[in-house]
This record gives sequence, C-alpha cells and structure tokens, in this order.
Amino acid sequence: MVKLVACETTAGLLHLQLRPEWAPAGVEHFLELVNDGFFSDMPFFDVNPEVSCEFGISSDQPTNERWSEPIAEDLPPSKGIPLELGSLSYAADAATNRTTRMTFSLREAKFDPNRNWDAPIGQVTQATVETLSSIHSTRSPYTSPDPARIGEGDVYLRTFQHMDYIESCTVTDESVVPVTRCGPSILPYAVAAAIVLILSS
Repeated sequence: MVKLVACETTAGLLHLQLRPEWAPAGVEHFLELVNDGFFSDMPFFDVNPEVSCEFGISSDQPTNERWSEPIAEDLPPSKGIPLELGSLSYAADAATNRTTRMTFSLREAKFDPNRNWDAPIGQVTQATVETLSSIHSTRSPYTSPDPARIGEGDVYLRTFQHMDYIESCTVTDESVVPVTRCGPSILPYAVAAAIVLILSS
C-alpha cells in the first residue's frame, strides 16, 4: 500500500507517494520525521538541474542532533527499482548512515545493486512533478550553503536569497491503492471496465 504525504513548498505543492514495499525502514523513518514536524522551514540546499535536489537538514541544530542516529538497513529490493524523475531517496554513501538527508532525482538512472541504500522510498506524483522541476537552483551562478552550517539558522541562510524551502509536510492518507509509477492512473480504466460488466450482466 502507498503512504501519501503532502509538502507545501515555496515553489508549490508536492504530493509524495511512499512505497513501504521498496524500503520499509526508510519509509517508516521518513513518516516519523513528517509527524515530528522535522520538515518545516527547511531549505532545498543543493539543487543541481537535471540531476538531483537535496534537502533534509534543519536550521535548528538541536533538531538535527536529535535525529542523527542512522536508521536500520533495508534489504536490497528483489528487483532493482530504477530512479525516475521525482524519485525520493536517502542521500547517503552507505547503507548504515541514512539519517535525514534526502534527495529527489531529476533524471532517470539505473538501479545499482551495490548501492541498495539508493533504492527510492517513493516518488512525487505526476501532477506535482512540475513543482519539483521549478525549485530554484543553488548552483552557478548562485552559490550553495555549506551543509555543515545550515544548523546555524536564518542568520546564515538568509544570505542565500535564491533557495526554495519546504514550509511543512503532513501525512494526508495512511494507505491507498498503489498507482502507476509516475504515469497515468489506472483508475479511470478500472471504472470503465466495471461499468461495462454491469451493463452486460
């Protein structure tokens, strides 16, 4: 089943479909962060156009420290799940150091079985991919904030005027029927088929 999360950002609304069957520990931890209000006034601190969009460091250092413990390792998916435009993954360099840093993929990429921690935990809905694509870049000609200094707060961050922020994230529905990955929903076709069956019976 899919877990749904809505994130208000300065670039617009993002709807996320989380998939526990892909990375159960990763999804559970992300939902804990959402329910704790961790993703509030949070900058997209490293946006590389057509590559990735990274976030997940709070401007409140005590909050970062409270969530600094790495989460449990997820088993490698039985089938590689490729990264697509809008795929959401942990930003980590090993399976044992996934904490709070997250990244949206802005391009397609093959799944690397040697980096199972890169397996996505979900994706942006097709209807809000445009929002993701409009998030301001912090790359050249603009500079990116130092991730190690984000916890210093607004005094430091306000010097980077071109960054977009996540304003808040909330769980909108605990579980729904899965839909096609980043593609059109199959629901209209299912409804049409059901009507045909009823009329022909």
